[in-house]
Amino acid sequence: MSQTAALTPLAARVQSILRTESGFTDPLPDAALGLFGNVEFTERERDLLDWGAVVGLAFGLARMEDPCESLESVGSRALDAALGAYEGYGEVPYRLRGEAGER
Repeated sequence: MSQTAALTPLAARVQSILRTESGFTDPLPDAALGLFGNVEFTERERDLLDWGAVVGLAFGLARMEDPCESLESVGSRALDAALGAYEGYGEVPYRLRGEAGER
């Protein structure tokens, strides 16, 4: 999905929440990283933690839309929404580039 492509409604909700909660600068605030103790994360590790938070948010929102939907379907929609929302924010983890839309 390019930055000029329209976001799905779910991706738009994810992006809206991220912008509201963190100014779209850091999905996982420093306070949350304190849960890991006194660990220094590399930039890549921090990006992956942020990515996990975005996917989790998208999954929760997708599940709320239809609690009876299959986990596979919810996961697929959540991944697509997370990719769409995250592309406007930062670098999508390399293994996931190109996977959205190939389903």
